Amino acid sequence: MFAVPFLLVSLIFLIHRYYSARNRYWSDRGVPGPEPELLFGNLRAIWAYDRPRALVLKEWTKQFGKVYGYLSGQRPMWVISDLSMVNEIFIKRFDNFYAHANTELQGEDTPNSHMAEARGAHWKRLRTLSADAFTNKAMRAILPTIKTSAREIVAHVEKQSGAEIDTQRYLREYTMDIICKSVLGMDNCKMFENKMVVWSSEFFLKPLSYWVFSLASLFPALRPVWKISFVASSLFIDVPLLPLIRDIRKIVQERKKRKDAGEPSKDDIIGMFLDAESNEVDAEGKGKNKLSIDEIVANCKLFLLAGYDTTSITVSRVIHFLANNPNIQNRLMEEVDDVIGNEDYDLEDIGNLSYMDAVIKETLRHHPLGSGFTTRECTEACEIGGYRFEEGDSIIADTWSLQMDEEIWGDDEEEFRPERWLEDATVDRAAFLAFGGGPRICIGMKQALIESKVVLIELMKKFTIEATENTNPLKMVGTFLVAFEHVNVSMKKR
Repeated sequence: MFAVPFLLVSLIFLIHRYYSARNRYWSDRGVPGPEPELLFGNLRAIWAYDRPRALVLKEWTKQFGKVYGYLSGQRPMWVISDLSMVNEIFIKRFDNFYAHANTELQGEDTPNSHMAEARGAHWKRLRTLSADAFTNKAMRAILPTIKTSAREIVAHVEKQSGAEIDTQRYLREYTMDIICKSVLGMDNCKMFENKMVVWSSEFFLKPLSYWVFSLASLFPALRPVWKISFVASSLFIDVPLLPLIRDIRKIVQERKKRKDAGEPSKDDIIGMFLDAESNEVDAEGKGKNKLSIDEIVANCKLFLLAGYDTTSITVSRVIHFLANNPNIQNRLMEEVDDVIGNEDYDLEDIGNLSYMDAVIKETLRHHPLGSGFTTRECTEACEIGGYRFEEGDSIIADTWSLQMDEEIWGDDEEEFRPERWLEDATVDRAAFLAFGGGPRICIGMKQALIESKVVLIELMKKFTIEATENTNPLKMVGTFLVAFEHVNVSMKKR
């Protein structure tokens, strides 16, 4: 008669005891940090769409210092903005921190893992087989596609000349157009009619409070259950990301059929991957020297998601800075006129735009939008800066604090001053993590910078950017990335 109530009370007691002990994780280790809630840890403080996690971490750094910890649900996270420790973790001691920290739904490294999730030899193989897509030769081959997409988006902007526009909307179409053509070989995709823009935006803008991420954070031992539920739920409700993955798989399978039928491979990333495709796998289910179909799909998804919103947000932020700093805009316009003029241009000409390069770097210093992905996992216990890191510990670099540190950047660290990148001064490479750092630095960094510069060249040749009554203040939003509600400016013909 009393067995069921007794067992229920006992279960509640044990659960409460477990989660209470978990809440003492950081205090027991003598590491400061925000006070966690029972069960949730500090998750509810970082999952709001209108209060991005990166900005919350920046506030906590002011309160708790350059090294502290918080609980993302039940997952302990180190937060570090101490330059010497960041240098050790991300660059010097790569062998101790060679993996990205797991995401909420990520488990072990599998054949479905893409390069950012893969570890050890699997990561090295994927990185090596993908490297050819981002060489100087590959960039020269893709440059005409980038120019065509940039000129097409400029034509759309030209129709709104003098009117207020949200630049993010236009630039998202621009970056997705390039990705669809250069990665997926979709020659017939059209701007403002591309469903992949919608699917990708839903993925990035969905709050961390989305049920599957919440449950995976609160009950990580049941991660396989949540992953299956996530996929199954797509049969009944719209689930972000899954339609995108299905479409990519369909494209890859169709391309493979055509290749097997003797059709020559296209000069795009799927074509490059299919040329390296192999059905041979080792005991762990991973391709030996080439790529499996699952790996091709996973890495195409990675390149699409990693290259989509990151570049569009960066250029939008550049435009916002230019609208608010006419003197900087004038200098940039003069450089474009002098170096490019009305002539066509190549990679060497783009490389000569030193002031534009400085403007983009200064923008990324102020707004390291992908800071949520600047993570590492300790793979071998060690001690750094007086702190003990155990195997399995997750670390995130607080790049928003690091890249605004007065001790590193000087007493004008809050000022938008591109000239700092042209001065005869050296900054520790670990102080600027806009693209990550060390051997796992973003493989697509070169292409992202070229895409940013080409669209800025085309815009600077045609328009003067002016602030409107809705340009300021800039409202930051997002979860995985720090984006904006809108970046409204007016572009008037020169």
